[in-house]
Amino acid sequence: MKRILVSADPFEARAALLDGDRLINVEFESASAEKLKGTVYRGRVTAIEPSLGAAFVDYGAAKDGFLPLDEVCERSLCELSGRKGAHPALRQGDHVLVQVSREPFGKKGATLTMHISLPGRFVVLTPFSDRTGISRRLQDAERARLKEVVSQLRVPENCGIIVRTVGESEPVTELQADLDMLARTWEEIRRKFRAASGVQEIHSEACLAVRFVRDYMTRDVKEVLVEDEPSYRELLRYMEQHMPQSRDVVRRYEGELPLFARYGVERQIETLWDERVPLPSGGSIVFGQTEALVAIDVNSGRLKQKDEESTAFKTNMEAAREIARQVVLRDLGGIMVVDFIDMEDPANRRAVEEELKKALAMDKARLTFGKIGDFGLLAFSRQRLRQSAESSAMVECPTCSGTGRVRSPALLAMSALRKVRELLARQRPGQRVAFVEVKAPVEVANFLNNRKRAALAECEERFDVMIDVVGDPQAAMTGVRVSALPEVPPDR
Repeated sequence: MKRILVSADPFEARAALLDGDRLINVEFESASAEKLKGTVYRGRVTAIEPSLGAAFVDYGAAKDGFLPLDEVCERSLCELSGRKGAHPALRQGDHVLVQVSREPFGKKGATLTMHISLPGRFVVLTPFSDRTGISRRLQDAERARLKEVVSQLRVPENCGIIVRTVGESEPVTELQADLDMLARTWEEIRRKFRAASGVQEIHSEACLAVRFVRDYMTRDVKEVLVEDEPSYRELLRYMEQHMPQSRDVVRRYEGELPLFARYGVERQIETLWDERVPLPSGGSIVFGQTEALVAIDVNSGRLKQKDEESTAFKTNMEAAREIARQVVLRDLGGIMVVDFIDMEDPANRRAVEEELKKALAMDKARLTFGKIGDFGLLAFSRQRLRQSAESSAMVECPTCSGTGRVRSPALLAMSALRKVRELLARQRPGQRVAFVEVKAPVEVANFLNNRKRAALAECEERFDVMIDVVGDPQAAMTGVRVSALPEVPPDR
């Protein structure tokens, strides 16, 4: 059974999709790092650089956005920016309607587009477009049915639509209701743009809980469990408006164990920071991030079949499935090169290629695949949908300042807090914990004592326990030690 889990606190919101107890997808959103992708702005063109094939647009951030010239929409310039002619050119000083297509990354500002897309539950509305599309992930028979259904829809003038994968088997009435809601949103965006006098935000995406349910709620998801009250209320409002028939699957989680610990998600999330990932038969895959690409090495480990070819084939097939899962979970983007174990049989090579494609068939990102060459290497590219797990959670190692990366103090602190909550929630009768010591690097301890003092105090009151956070100047930024005692030490 598939289920969606949602949990949010003042520091971070998290949502996960599980198939049984296996983590399929997870997204994080930090309260201190505003999500920009999908947000629509009234921006002002500050510079045009023909040599870069791009313009720079002030949209209210500290760094101007990067607008490729092939993302300029002539229809938008005519209707909203007041330009004349069949093929108006972008000019410095123009006020334009732009949408963030890629989050700021490192020293790079956000990437923008003038081709606006507004995602709904079943369809995506694309203003200033004549295109009508249907998800490539649907079977041919369903695509043919949806083409007939789409021809019956009342599409807003000067707009196109794309039917999403979750629109499969939906009747025309459901698609039309979703489209009407998006049409109202688009009219509001146009109204705000015309009423504005300068640079400003016009429209923002929904919160993580709503976005995740909107994008991953399919017919085989039987349960949506929400740990915090604000997310629960927001989701109920969304379900009542857009999916009233599925409202009852959304339930407030009130168990003693934290939600993500109860379903084994915390343990699986922890592995996202590991370079080495084990395979079921004893092999492993190793991830290496460089500036240019992601290198993925496949090792057979202890697995031994009747011959080397069989060993390589079995390991590579397991690796293809796990690589697909990890790439989605970590949201790795750009060029990836997989060093599979050498196989002599061309049929085995093709089978491994197909297994990787099959495992990534439901990925929402754009993918381009190569083939396994004579050296066992396969290259493929993937569009990054959000900031990767590593880039958002890792920092340069403070010990050596080298190429190694470690988890950020904030992430380690939140991991420690979750461990404390889980430890206390798992207490058994007769084994009461009276004292918990958290020994951590100084930066992590400072974060807990200063930024998370209220959360620690809430744990102390709820479980009638004393929690002591100790900073250790000698501790490496690789982990936190949490220990529990049945009595409070005399020196505390």
